[in-house]
Amino acid sequence: MTKPIKYAALSTLSLLLAACGADRGVDSQPATTASRVSASVATQTQAASAYVNLVQSVYVAYFGRPADPGGLAYFSQHLSNLGAPTNIGQLAVAYGGNSALRDVVNVFGTSAESQALYAGDNNVFIEAVYRNLFGRASDTGGKAFWVQALDEGRMTRANAAIQIMAAAQTTDRDIINNKVAVAAGFTTALNTPQRELAYSGLDANVIVRNLLGTVNLSTDLGAFQANVESTLNTMVSQLGAQGMYAGKLTASGRLFNSLVLEDGQYWGFYGSATPGALAPVAFVHGKGTSVSGSFTTGELKDFGPNPAVQGTLTASYAPMSSLNGTISIAASTLPFTGAGIAESIYRYNAPASIAEIQGSQRMDGPMGHHIMRVNADGTFSATTAMCSYTGKFSPRATGKNVFDVVWSFGAGTCALQGQSATGIAFSYAPYDGGTRSLIVAATNAARTAGALAATPQDGLVTTDITVGTGAEVVPGGAVTVHYTGWLYSETAANKRGTQFDSSAGRTPFSVTVGAGRVIQGWDRGLLGMKAGGKRTLVIPAALGYGASGTAGIPPNATLIFDVEVVTVK
Repeated sequence: MTKPIKYAALSTLSLLLAACGADRGVDSQPATTASRVSASVATQTQAASAYVNLVQSVYVAYFGRPADPGGLAYFSQHLSNLGAPTNIGQLAVAYGGNSALRDVVNVFGTSAESQALYAGDNNVFIEAVYRNLFGRASDTGGKAFWVQALDEGRMTRANAAIQIMAAAQTTDRDIINNKVAVAAGFTTALNTPQRELAYSGLDANVIVRNLLGTVNLSTDLGAFQANVESTLNTMVSQLGAQGMYAGKLTASGRLFNSLVLEDGQYWGFYGSATPGALAPVAFVHGKGTSVSGSFTTGELKDFGPNPAVQGTLTASYAPMSSLNGTISIAASTLPFTGAGIAESIYRYNAPASIAEIQGSQRMDGPMGHHIMRVNADGTFSATTAMCSYTGKFSPRATGKNVFDVVWSFGAGTCALQGQSATGIAFSYAPYDGGTRSLIVAATNAARTAGALAATPQDGLVTTDITVGTGAEVVPGGAVTVHYTGWLYSETAANKRGTQFDSSAGRTPFSVTVGAGRVIQGWDRGLLGMKAGGKRTLVIPAALGYGASGTAGIPPNATLIFDVEVVTVK
């Protein structure tokens, strides 16, 4: 009988605009970041594409700017799902009798961008709609009518914008058509990650709003596209270093990933190489400045040592394409390289989604292997072999694919025991189609110590067959289990090849989890189970018996176990 003994050491509609109105307006979709890619009209269903001009029209009326690709796709699809009218006049009529349609359209009026532009002043709003649509001031009588309707609550702002647009005639209607055509051309031109990123934030909205404001009745639409291209190229040239870059410390070959945020915060993660992924063991952090392709920070700290060590960073960058430079810490000079990560792996310019990380996260790092429980509201907690902790993930208000983190540590022996920390987290797929990872990093207020936890990219796959209802398996916990082990086989039924061991008919097997007395695949794979639970573990050779193998198990064998937790002490 071969037991698993260790023989050798071996990332709602009401949230749609609110989350990123100060960043990208409507480029937000609840709980779908993993499937969100750079959207365009061509990638939408044929039914949704019928609403593209309608959605652009509402953007032009309400914000005076073109739609971003994500917002255009989202609203087009929602209007299609509702079977809404495809022209503005019929939409204005349908709005009054369809509550679901009102919910979709009213998102414009509750957005952060709307609040930033118009606050509570209905006079300012109506004047803006007239200038957005017609390039002129409102007439006195018309303005008074709309403002009174808004002030008395007989109409929402979104409804007012639609009604004003629907009532346009002759030259006013022609001006709207020109503006919508230019807006459509602008959105189509957002065809690279750099251009999408450049068209984010209120400052970018102002630039493009001013551009669209120059469109009038006599505008040559074909010739005007050159203005669109010129504006976008200028905006891209002014981008900072923000984004995610994957690379190496060139002298050692150690993997090194850089994350630069829109406010200049720099996070660099270094660790060991695993297949297609970074397994971070520590990080550096500081706040820097981007100027004309150069990114520097004089307040970098390395949070691998405890206490953290002061350093500096100097790098050159091409926005979202490359970040190459040198870290200087103490007497060490560490050159590094980095290249922009493919959007199929991680899309920086998209809202972070709690739904992607909700549930039980198997974590690793300086605090050891443990299970982090993430709730639907972003709160999280865990008990590790070193200390317990609680905290909260909050999608970053700028709409980027990063969580802001508050992290509090209880008693124990971890570096931040009894302290609170703040930092960031992000979820990504380490390779196209891979299982998503979560990396969390934070520092205490004095920036003398940091905390790090990450989903290990070790190839271990756990699948719960039955979730138990008893006590939970935690590091150091004594458990008894029944199990059956097979050699993994792609061609065998249920992937179970030759059976090499089973506790069936015997006394349950006893083990202290995390003590290093069984293979790593068990020490890690049993965490988070509860008494009465059943789980399947697929364990790669590196977490099993390695290149040597053992009795009944050949070298470099992947294993599959069915495990049932009988008791937890």
